[in-house]
Amino acid sequence: MNTTPSRASVKRPRGRPWRPGQSGNPSGHPKDYREVVALAREHTSRAIAILVEMMESPQVSDSARVRAAELILERGWGKAVQPIAGNLDDDPIDLRLLPTLSDAQLMAIIVKHTQDGSSNAR
Repeated sequence: MNTTPSRASVKRPRGRPWRPGQSGNPSGHPKDYREVVALAREHTSRAIAILVEMMESPQVSDSARVRAAELILERGWGKAVQPIAGNLDDDPIDLRLLPTLSDAQLMAIIVKHTQDGSSNAR
């Protein structure tokens, strides 16, 4: 009789089962990933054409037409930047600019957003 537990019956620990610096997926994407990307890219022109047809068709629901338009815009221009602000009264912070700021500029932002209740941080 085999007393070795099957793979299905072995429970993996919850949380972080990998040691620091170790990856659960060291080779990255699965092998089929590149093939799927290539196939999707082959159909890009037709997919955009279908989205345009949907967007322009009066037989398609308004919500589907709006979604088609959103997808077309996102593919052509990228998703809209989502600024983050600690308080609705504060100016949003464009996170793309953070690497270009000096230490003094970063400190000024931190001070501004942590003074007297102007931050939602707890």
